[in-house]
Amino acid sequence: MPSYPLNNKHAASVLDLERSFNWEDQNFIKPKKEELIIYELLVRDFDEGKSFSSVIERLDYIQGLGVNAIELMPVNEFDGNESWGYNPSFHMAIDKAYGSPKELKKLVNECHKRGIAVILDVVYNHATGQNPYFRLWNTKPNSYDGEPSEENAFFQISPVSESYLNYFNDINHDFSYVRDYMKRINSYLISEYHIDGFRFDLTKGFTNENIAENYVSSRVDYLKMIADDVRDVDEDNYIIFEHFQGFEEKIFSDYGILTWGEENYNYNEATMGYTSDLSGISYKKRGFKNPTLIGFMESHDKERLMYKNLEYGNSSGSYDIKHFDNAMGRMEAAGAFFFTVPGPKMIWQFGELGYNISINQCPDGSISEDCRVSNKQSAFQLDMDKGFKRSQLYNIWSRIISLRNTENIFHTSEFNLNLSSDLKTIKLYSNEPDQEISEVVVIGNFGMKSNQITSEMLPGGDLYDIYYNNLELDRSRLLDNPLQPGQFMIIANGKTKLEDDLSLTLSLESSSNQILNIYPNPTQNILNIVFPSIQRYNLTFFDSNGRLVDNNKHEGIVLEKDISNYNNGLYYVLIQSESDISLVKIIKN
Repeated sequence: MPSYPLNNKHAASVLDLERSFNWEDQNFIKPKKEELIIYELLVRDFDEGKSFSSVIERLDYIQGLGVNAIELMPVNEFDGNESWGYNPSFHMAIDKAYGSPKELKKLVNECHKRGIAVILDVVYNHATGQNPYFRLWNTKPNSYDGEPSEENAFFQISPVSESYLNYFNDINHDFSYVRDYMKRINSYLISEYHIDGFRFDLTKGFTNENIAENYVSSRVDYLKMIADDVRDVDEDNYIIFEHFQGFEEKIFSDYGILTWGEENYNYNEATMGYTSDLSGISYKKRGFKNPTLIGFMESHDKERLMYKNLEYGNSSGSYDIKHFDNAMGRMEAAGAFFFTVPGPKMIWQFGELGYNISINQCPDGSISEDCRVSNKQSAFQLDMDKGFKRSQLYNIWSRIISLRNTENIFHTSEFNLNLSSDLKTIKLYSNEPDQEISEVVVIGNFGMKSNQITSEMLPGGDLYDIYYNNLELDRSRLLDNPLQPGQFMIIANGKTKLEDDLSLTLSLESSSNQILNIYPNPTQNILNIVFPSIQRYNLTFFDSNGRLVDNNKHEGIVLEKDISNYNNGLYYVLIQSESDISLVKIIKN
């Protein structure tokens, strides 16, 4: 990038005469829009490098999670070098703060080679004073200040009354020039950068009506024309509206347009241990005929779940959600009740690690809404990706996403949700031929005390925990052993095709710092387990084939376990505490 010209007062343009790029994405096939798992990220805060190149270096991490799309917060030229990007000045230019146009192409190319689509967040509701059209038609000619002049053909002279729609200089979408402007930019981004989709920011503001919260037919027609313009260039391009106007969203859904579906409050109430109803994550609950609702628990603009878990989590007896391990356990359950609901989903960067820095944290560590868009430390910078419980959450979400990507039943249109009680369930049904699984039930305890599974909740026939490597389940034991707070299960009436997850197999013998004394071993009847300290322990017994045999909860130093009714042979005991995890072998003879 050339040096900025001396004595220049405005933006400087650079003409790149070597625009050729060796694309290697000819075999890339966009994921089906109803199967999208989108990873929203802000280049500035994702990695210390704050660049397209640094995102490329982290693509293995993103791919390992199992997502099939990333959504970049605005990368168009914006005022200054530190921003979320919603203050656009030059809509078509790529902001130099993140790197060159060629580096953005490299990022898209590398994503496509991994089967990951790239979606851009674009902002056409407004523009800053640096925008050349604003400077051209201005009451203070060539100024960043002033007001749009009477003869201007681009901006509103009198913006609509809703203050939340009025940012910077409001673009007048009644002008035909504006539609041509957007069409040209979107076409360029698709052809030049191979962009797979657009998330249109604040589409509710694409009107001059002062009743933006109401149904506005002219706005609906106009936005459908914008979608048509994009499809004229790429018929499979993802078109996403941030709209939040229920009736209009139903019309957009019928037109094949995706819309954002926020459920931050309800999921956070559930993870904090309070009364919650998660059913709004379903497109059916919102009256949509088609799975076009992009549900999300977190986004760039919503508080981080883990922050509130640790600050405001509920407690009952010795179970306290403000305790880090318990809070992380709630995030595991939230993932199970998020990714398994049919329809596209989106997660915000580092939610998979339980990122707990508030959206409103200031550089000095204080909390203020004035710091909402300020820099936040990357999870990598804080080594969050190396912590045991955080890595466990990443692996659990990855496993659930992999199940969703493997089994068609997670994209079925036949499902029932019971998501308003403490013990929540999702039931999925499929009649597809040649599929071993025809019914899946996701069961989770979001209450503060243990809850009993009932027979009505379970599928018929043989039962398998398809999250846990097709572990064969005993129906009577399931009904006898209650689910503890924060615990979940994904139970099917057949086995998943997904390969076993080695991190879930019995390979933890050398991974623990717990000092345990277990005697006698071998034993005929009583097994004594001496723990290193008084805390809550969860013990899970498996036979030599990995089948679940028994579950126990214990709080204390010594547990006398009667295994006289076990068959003779080798068993594994998985022992989990609030701070560690161990696996030991025992022999019953």
